[in-house]
Amino acid sequence: MMGFRSLKRVRNASYEIMLGKLKESSRSTSLNLFEEEIQLELGEMREELRVYRGELDKVREQNKKSM
Repeated sequence: MMGFRSLKRVRNASYEIMLGKLKESSRSTSLNLFEEEIQLELGEMREELRVYRGELDKVREQNKKSM
């Protein structure tokens, strides 16, 4: 099973590659809309990561207190 950080890197890298390919291609309206969708999804993923990190920090803190 992939670690959380590895999974995050793979997902982010795949979206960054997709964005790079879009920027190299022509800038039609449909591509711009697709790029916006990817940007929004990346933003949502980053927000999810912030939440997960916060939860992880809480668990780590609880583990420290219980030791």
